[in-house]
Amino acid sequence: MTALKNLREQNKEIGDLLLESSGYGLWTVWEGEANPVFFQTLEDYGGIKVLSDSHQALWFFFSLDVFLACAKLGVWAQFNSLSVIIQLFKADIKCSSRNQYQISIAEELWSQNLPEPAKFTIYASADAIPQNSALSSLSFNEIEPPKGFSARPWRQVVADQRPSYKPLHNWYCVLRPVSTHQDKNFQIGWRDFYERMDNILQRNKLRHLVHDNFLMMPLASLRQLKQWCHDYLSLVHRLKVDEGGVKYWPCVMAFIDSKGVPFNNEMYKQLDLDWSSMMPDSPYLALSDAVLLGGEFEIHESYLGLGKKTPESWCSISLAAERSPEYLLPALTPGAMIYGQHKHCFYCGQRSHESANCPSRPLTDPDYGIWSKIAACDVKTMRDGTDEINARLERDPGSLEALLQGEDKAGLMTRGIYGVCANMQLRSAPQMWRVRGKNYPQSLRDLKGEDDSPMWAFLQNMRERDRRTLDKELDTLRVRFPRDARVFSVHGFVAMELGDFKKAKESWENAMLLSQPGLMQAWHLLLLGRLDEYQGHYTEAGVNYDKMREAAPTWLEAGYRKLICLIKSGFINQIDLYIKELIEKDPNFFNWLLLDPEIERGATAVREFLSRYWEENTLRLKEEKAGLGALLGDLQSWFVPENEFFVQAKTRLDKLSDLSSVENFVPHMMVIRGRAALEKDMQSRITHESKVFKERFGNFVMRLGIIRDEAAWFPFPRILVEFNRNYNHCAANINWVLTSNLRTPDVFRRAQELSVQEEERIIKLEKRLKLLRIVRDGTLFALIVIKKFLWMEIAGLALILVIFPLLIFYGDKIGLDWISRVFVEEQWAIQKAAILVVSCVSLAVSCFWTILGFEKVREKTFEKARQEEAKRAAERAKKMEKERNARRGARRAVRGTTPHPQGARGQTGRPGVRTAPKTADQPADQSADQSADKPVK
Repeated sequence: MTALKNLREQNKEIGDLLLESSGYGLWTVWEGEANPVFFQTLEDYGGIKVLSDSHQALWFFFSLDVFLACAKLGVWAQFNSLSVIIQLFKADIKCSSRNQYQISIAEELWSQNLPEPAKFTIYASADAIPQNSALSSLSFNEIEPPKGFSARPWRQVVADQRPSYKPLHNWYCVLRPVSTHQDKNFQIGWRDFYERMDNILQRNKLRHLVHDNFLMMPLASLRQLKQWCHDYLSLVHRLKVDEGGVKYWPCVMAFIDSKGVPFNNEMYKQLDLDWSSMMPDSPYLALSDAVLLGGEFEIHESYLGLGKKTPESWCSISLAAERSPEYLLPALTPGAMIYGQHKHCFYCGQRSHESANCPSRPLTDPDYGIWSKIAACDVKTMRDGTDEINARLERDPGSLEALLQGEDKAGLMTRGIYGVCANMQLRSAPQMWRVRGKNYPQSLRDLKGEDDSPMWAFLQNMRERDRRTLDKELDTLRVRFPRDARVFSVHGFVAMELGDFKKAKESWENAMLLSQPGLMQAWHLLLLGRLDEYQGHYTEAGVNYDKMREAAPTWLEAGYRKLICLIKSGFINQIDLYIKELIEKDPNFFNWLLLDPEIERGATAVREFLSRYWEENTLRLKEEKAGLGALLGDLQSWFVPENEFFVQAKTRLDKLSDLSSVENFVPHMMVIRGRAALEKDMQSRITHESKVFKERFGNFVMRLGIIRDEAAWFPFPRILVEFNRNYNHCAANINWVLTSNLRTPDVFRRAQELSVQEEERIIKLEKRLKLLRIVRDGTLFALIVIKKFLWMEIAGLALILVIFPLLIFYGDKIGLDWISRVFVEEQWAIQKAAILVVSCVSLAVSCFWTILGFEKVREKTFEKARQEEAKRAAERAKKMEKERNARRGARRAVRGTTPHPQGARGQTGRPGVRTAPKTADQPADQSADQSADKPVK
């Protein structure tokens, strides 16, 4: 017995649901080796093998072709040996775009068992048999359910041998080349491509018609449909990829049901297809037909975001060999904003309304910050916002204005969709009228004030007034203000809404000529390009966008509009480089392309390219995340936490780390670029601070030299023990920094620490030096005063010894005997008073004299000492050089070498190159302590 439940383990849930549909299940059980004709017939009639093992399989059919397939096999089994039991019942299926299936049948059917088949037999559940004239040649005989069947009515199916049992479903293929018939490149390209395509038509013997550059052919079977799709897509891939686009021309293709449609030259006119919105090189067909093509093809949704699909919904296909990325970004533009009965709106690009009724017209703020807000949302949040927009628009189609004012996810996404074309909407006019300069968007932050022109009030009031009346009023204003560009700006919008495109073009051209060079002139060129794009004149639009780029080189929207024109024209194979270039300049264009409702023709190709780009950047992001951790370690190894750059860099790293967790392309690029920029800034900072350290420590050397020179003459060395310790410690550390390689983390970080420590130490030494200088200068001053005092005292005493005897001797002769008597009587008092007076005068004069010439004497004294010290140092250096030359000569004599004729060379380096001195691994803290008691020299 064969149990159906053995296949149930293979029936797993699928993600990425593309289609859910009802149809027919077919359980087949066979004995031994199954005949290949059996499987091929089921596939040719539209069967999908969902589950299988060595002796059974569960198939699914969308249509009544399942009965015709069984009848065909029944007739064939009457003349050939075929031991198969077939059981037919109702079933449902779920399909994914990557050809994964999940089948649903009644629970009671899973418990069935079938015996080993002895002959070909077909059983059908009674509730699965329809009343259809196409099945009139089949008999459904009532039977008693065999053992192992479920307890429901079953019928045995018997087929008449006479009918041919051809499939009910056939197709017409309609192919249309892209571009206009007047284009010279089109005439050549289409002819060459048709010649290559004609080889496939001849090889497969396909009957076809070519009329008005439409190629039409009937496809009588699923096998023909599959073969044509495979050959055509392979040809396109070979011409585009392998042969570089030679003899290739983009074409759009659709497969329609041939039932009720006559095959003739005028057939394409009966098709309700919007050829301008179909993506080239991706055949369009019904979802159920695409699923039947099997795993060789990949299915792409055509109606984006419209909810549940039906088997008749349109889709496109591509070869699975050119499979899209494993992760495909979701379609973020709501379907209700893409499809409609109108042409693309001038203001927002949607089809749900005319330009004159666009919901963006009442808006007054361009909302340039919307893209930063969207960049902060992950893809899931964006998709949830899109789903909510769809749900709200399905309930209330007039809720767009409310969505534009909302602050939730749906409101954010709605404003983003309208923000793609914000600079072409009426709300951009007030900013562009007041802008000066040509740097976008920097110039938008420096706007002029409003003047007394009536156009400000006119712009505010025009949104709700009749356009015919506005047109007449503007004609009057053009006469009154013939040099005012703003009148022509508004007149262009009014004429465009009235459908007078010639007048709109003239108005915007005049406004452009009257505008100041810069952004205002570029804005009018943008409007002119948009007007050509709106009318389908993509070449002319590209010319205006190029002029716009020349007028404002930093305004990248011109390049984006050219990309959209390329997509609309159908040349999808050329967009990859354009997209990559735009995104490299501004990553926000990634989100623009996900939200833009005007890329419907190339939506699949754009999403696939963005998905590949996303995958590449996701891999880069993983590396950058690891790089952020490594960069933090580098920062900690190079800089101390108190360093100003470390604080700034740590803040930037934290921000980049937060951005890396947002599933959005823009933050990903910010992380990738930000980490590289931070690393570059760190290297620049290290280079800069290394130079600063060299200069700072060089300054420390100069200050230490001054301290050394000033302290060297201190007369009391024993008092300088602590001073010498600090000085020697500081000198050792400064020498270590100046002789070390600061391009290594440990040395650089230690240099930062020493930079602060040694500056504090030098400041401390300088403060201590002030006291030492006072003591030193005071001592020198005292010695000089004492010296002068002693000489003056000796001279004064000598004068006293001479003057007193002379006064006594000559006093008697000249009649001044009282002098002699006084001196004799008061000799010791007079001598003591004279000595006191001489001492005081000597001391005062010596102090005053020393004060007047102290600076000069001090400098002369120190200069003399310095010269003597320099002389002794030169003698020591000369003596050391002689000893060094003697040792060098001895070594050469031992080695038998002669001196180099060029003179002295480096001992270990190349000729003429000095060898760098060896440096210590760490500052000489211990050596400084050991030499603390040595006096400063």
